[in-house]
Amino acid sequence: MKGLIRENKELHKHNQKLCSVCGQVLPLTEFGAKSSKCKPCYNAWYSKDRKDNPQRYEDMKKRYIAKNEIFSYVVSRLSDFRSRAREFNVPFDLTSKYLEELWNDQSGKCYYDGTQLKIYQHLGKPTSDSASLDRLIPSEGYVQGNVVWCSYWVNTAKGELTELEFRDAISRILNYSNKAEG
Repeated sequence: MKGLIRENKELHKHNQKLCSVCGQVLPLTEFGAKSSKCKPCYNAWYSKDRKDNPQRYEDMKKRYIAKNEIFSYVVSRLSDFRSRAREFNVPFDLTSKYLEELWNDQSGKCYYDGTQLKIYQHLGKPTSDSASLDRLIPSEGYVQGNVVWCSYWVNTAKGELTELEFRDAISRILNYSNKAEG
């Protein structure tokens, strides 16, 4: 074993490494940062391991999502937001980092009514308090500074109204309701 370590140290001086699987001496660029397997051997091992242990990888994914819930949700939805921008022919410049920071700035609450938002991972239809991304001014698109996190039901009710139009509509509804009651 000591001879192998000494040999690898000597190879490192020449930017080379010995693969622990195939035994080839290859450039360091053919290895992962801390891997003793060359990239082709590692990829073959990884593919076989995933195939042989699907439950383990599913469990790892679930743990990662639970630990990084907001980031995972944002990453999973980013392409949906980009597609909607194309569908509505509006600008798009959002990043997962921006949306995660926006979530944290809003403390995970609805921009309009303060409801604590819930994350769902495409496991069915959204609930009324599911997180939804709203465009304050719909015609300006999915761009930084023009989007907020809100509840699914609020976003559905707002539709294509601007923030100002939506707040005005709510005021009219409340005024009318108060007159009808009084």
